[in-house]
Amino acid sequence: MKFTFYLKLALTNLKKNRETYFPYFLACLGTIFMYFLFVSFAYNEGLQNISGRDMVYSLFLIGKIVVIVFAVIFIFYANSFLMKRRKKEIGLYSILGLEKRQISAVMFFESLLMAAASLIGGLLFGSIFGNLLFRILMRLINTSPDSTYILNPAHFAETAIFFGIVFLFTFLFNDIQVRLSKPISLLKSANEGEKEPKSSIIITLIGLVSLGYGYYIALTEESILLAIIKFWGAVILVIIGTHALFTSGSIFILKTLKRNRRFYYNPNNFISISNLIYRMKKNAAGLANICILSTMILVTVSTTIALYAGKEDMLRARNPRQLAVTCSTDAIPLSDLSGQMEEYAEKHNVTLVDAQNFSYTAFNLMRIDPDGGTSFETTPDYMLSYSSLDIYYYEFTVILLDDYNRMEGTEETLEPDEIILFSKVNDYGHDTLTMPFATFRVKEEVDELSFTSPKADLSMDRGAIIVVDSRETLDKITESYMALENRENLYLYTYNRAQADLKGDKEDRIAFIEEYREAMKEAYGLNNSTFTVLSYDLDRIEWNELYGGFLFLGVALGLLFLMAMVLIIYFKQVSEGYEDRNRFEVLQKVGMDKRDIRRTINKQLRLVFFLPLIGALIHLAVAFRILRSLLAMFQLERTGLIVLCFVAVSAVFSVIYFIVYQLTSKIYYKIVNR
Repeated sequence: MKFTFYLKLALTNLKKNRETYFPYFLACLGTIFMYFLFVSFAYNEGLQNISGRDMVYSLFLIGKIVVIVFAVIFIFYANSFLMKRRKKEIGLYSILGLEKRQISAVMFFESLLMAAASLIGGLLFGSIFGNLLFRILMRLINTSPDSTYILNPAHFAETAIFFGIVFLFTFLFNDIQVRLSKPISLLKSANEGEKEPKSSIIITLIGLVSLGYGYYIALTEESILLAIIKFWGAVILVIIGTHALFTSGSIFILKTLKRNRRFYYNPNNFISISNLIYRMKKNAAGLANICILSTMILVTVSTTIALYAGKEDMLRARNPRQLAVTCSTDAIPLSDLSGQMEEYAEKHNVTLVDAQNFSYTAFNLMRIDPDGGTSFETTPDYMLSYSSLDIYYYEFTVILLDDYNRMEGTEETLEPDEIILFSKVNDYGHDTLTMPFATFRVKEEVDELSFTSPKADLSMDRGAIIVVDSRETLDKITESYMALENRENLYLYTYNRAQADLKGDKEDRIAFIEEYREAMKEAYGLNNSTFTVLSYDLDRIEWNELYGGFLFLGVALGLLFLMAMVLIIYFKQVSEGYEDRNRFEVLQKVGMDKRDIRRTINKQLRLVFFLPLIGALIHLAVAFRILRSLLAMFQLERTGLIVLCFVAVSAVFSVIYFIVYQLTSKIYYKIVNR
C-alpha cells in the first residue's frame, strides 16, 4: 500500500511540475546519449579495421572524460534549481503530516522515475542514432568503409552504472537538505528574494586586472612556445575576470545608472534597473556561466572546423613533395637511398616525377634581437631563455652549391665567405649573417626553393636554408660548431634525403611506400628515428582520421555545452518569471498596463541575454591571435580560412542564441502574466 501511495504521489508531482522537470529530463537524456555515444565509439569492435584505431580511441576517451566532469556538475546544478522550486511543496507535505522519511520515500521514487526515464531514453536514442552518427564519423575520417557499428551490452551497463551513481548522489543530497531543514523554512525558501548586493571595488578591480592581463597575454605574446604555455593561464584569468566583472562590476554599473536621476526615474528604466539590482548576485553568476559556456562553444567548434577545413593545406605544408625519405649519412649511402626508391616504384607501377636527392647538415642557434639583429649565438639552457621575447631558437639547414644548382637549374657561383639564403618564415633582410664561428656575406636572398616548403606566416620552425660554396666550407662550419662552448642543449646532424612526386594509382602508391619503407629498415637495421618517411598519401589517411575525429568531437562537445547553456537560460527565465510575477501584478494594480510591462520585460531581457553573447564574442576576438598561433602548431597557417571559420561559427551561434532568447522570453512573459 505504502509503495503504491508513494509511487502515485511521485508521478503526480512530476506531472504537476512538468514545466521544470521536462527540460531537466531532456538535458539528462542528452547527456546520457552523449556519454553512451563516446563509450560505444571508443570501445567499438567495429573500429578495429581502421589504421588510426589508437588515435580515434584517444579522442573519444577525452570526450568521455569531458562528459563525466560536465555531467556531474551540470546535473547537480539543474537539480539545485529543481529543489528550490520544490521546497515550498515539500514543506507543505510536512505541515500536512507526512514524516520526513515518508517525504524521502516520495523523493526517492521521483528520482528513480526520472533516472529510469532518462536512462531508457538516452540509451534508446544511442541505439537508434548511434549507427547514423558512426557512419558520419566514418565519412569524416574518410577510411574503413567496411567498419560497422557494433552494440555491446557492456556499453549499456557502463552508462547505466555511472548515471545511476550520479542520480543516487543527487537524491542523497536532496534528502539531506530536507532532513536538516525545518518545515517553516522550506515553506519560505521559494519566496526568499535576493538582498540588494553591495558592489565591491576590490572585486571589480580584481576582475579588471585579471581580464586585462589575460587579454594582454593573448594580444602581445610573440613566442609561439610561450603562447602555448601561457594559454591556459590566460584562460583562467579571463574566467576569473568574467565572473568578477559580471557579479561585482555589473552591480557597480547598475548603481551608477541608479544615481543618474534623469535616466533612473523613467518608468521603464526604474523597473528594469530595480529588478536587476534586487537579485543581481544570483543573476550575474548565471550570466557569467552563460558567457563562459558560450566562449567554450565558439572556441571548440571554430578551431575544430578550421582544422578540418584546412587539413589539405596542412598536408601540403608538411609534404611539399609527395614522398620524402631522410636518414643519417652514415646509415644509408645517398645512391642506395634514391636507387632503391626507383626500383620499388617501378615494381609497383609508380613513376617518380622530378626526383631529387641531396645531403645536408642541420644545426641550431639562438638569434639575439630578432627584429633588427644579424647575430646568432649559443645560449646555455636555451629553453629557459624563452622567458625573454628578444631571444628565439632557430634551425639552420646547410646544403652545397652543386646540389643547389642541380636542383634549381641554375649556375650560381659563391666565394668562400658568401652564401645564398632562404629564410623559412620572413625575409631576413640583412647583408651579413654572423655566427659564433664565422661571418658570412649574403650574396642573394631567394624567395622560394623547389625542394622545400614555401614560406610560412607562422611556424615553430624558425630558421633558414644556407647554400655554401664547397664541401671544405661545410666541413669548417661543422668542425667549428662542434668546438663551441655552451652547446649542451644544441645539436648538429647530417642527413641524406631523397624526394619525389609520384604518378600512379593511389593504392599502388601506398603499397610502394609501405614496402620500400619496411624493406629499407630491415636491410639496414634502422628504426623510425633514424629513417624517416614523409608521405602525402600516408599522412592524408592519418590526418583524415585525426582531424575528422577532432571535428566530430568538437561539434559533439559544442552541442553538449549548447544544451547546458540553453537549460541554464531556461531555468533562469522560469525562476525569475515566478519571482517577478507578484511584482508586476502590483505594478498593474497601480496603473501600469500590459504594453508597458511588455516593453519593460523586453528591455530587461535584452540586457540580461545579450551581455553574455557580447562578452563571449569579445573573448573569442581577443583570443584569435593566440588560437591562430596554436593552429599554426598543426601547420594551419591560412589566416583567411581561420577567420572565415571563426566568423561563420560566431554568426550561426548568434542566430541560435537569438532564437533561444525569443523562445525563453515568451515563457518568461507567459509566467509573469498568469
